[in-house]
Amino acid sequence: MPTDAPGQRLLPAANLNVGSSGSDDLLAIDDIIVWTGFITGIIGTVVATVTLVWQLLQWRTARKERGILTLNAHVLKPWSDVTVTSVGGWPDGIELFVPRNAFPPEVAPKIPDEGLPLSKLTGLFQAQMYLSGHPEHKDIWSLEVQADQALRKYNDARRERHRFVETMVTEGMAVAYPDLTAATSQETPEAESYWLSQVIRVVERMSYQFDAYGILNVQMSKSTMNVGGVARWSLTEQNSMPLLVGVSESRVDDGKLKALLVRWIQDQRLSQHNLKMREARAELDASLEEFRTKLKELCLRIDQSGG
Repeated sequence: MPTDAPGQRLLPAANLNVGSSGSDDLLAIDDIIVWTGFITGIIGTVVATVTLVWQLLQWRTARKERGILTLNAHVLKPWSDVTVTSVGGWPDGIELFVPRNAFPPEVAPKIPDEGLPLSKLTGLFQAQMYLSGHPEHKDIWSLEVQADQALRKYNDARRERHRFVETMVTEGMAVAYPDLTAATSQETPEAESYWLSQVIRVVERMSYQFDAYGILNVQMSKSTMNVGGVARWSLTEQNSMPLLVGVSESRVDDGKLKALLVRWIQDQRLSQHNLKMREARAELDASLEEFRTKLKELCLRIDQSGG
């Protein structure tokens, strides 16, 4: 047997190689086991994460669909029945209202008989954001914008008309009845006065009817009142509050006020203001008609698709 030095034996080379190879194989197997567990853990984590994300997306989608269905039932559908309604406070005043019967059965009992002003419709802002935020609903949103612009134009023209009539009537009545008091309060004036605000209302209201329909039927009526034990008279247009209050009988019979009303109602400058109002109202009606039709179609599609 070979020796490395006197008295020493050399280990067989083959045995050294076998021992080293076995140790390396064991390390490699351990590494594979560790890495396999590590990778399996990562895969499990990824799968769990993907599953969680998918569940969250499903939950979010379902919540979104429920939200759209609720928006459809409580806002979009009532909105699709919006109408133009005459309102008090000023002659020819209009506002957009949602009829009471347009609301779901569980909501309708809470709505006034005359309906709800569109501006007070709960959820209207969210509905507007929904329409404006979806390109596929751009045509509906554009019609809503057109209707809003037409309503603004109408009200702007009405306010311009009021300022014109107010100036014309105020100056005319001061010239025609210089010895009477001009009353502007909401309460019935005292004797020896004319109710300026009521005269203005009559001229505005009847001029619009005249320009729109060619109707001019000024009918005056008189009534008596007792002022300090003396009989006095009031003069009223048939659909108004008293215009002259507590005056002598000769003044209610002279026809002066009726002649003034007829002249003012037919004034060509006033006619131009009424024309602007009628044109704006026509734009409003046309935009709303198409808006209602398209919005109803969208509401039906939402119902059919489930959101």
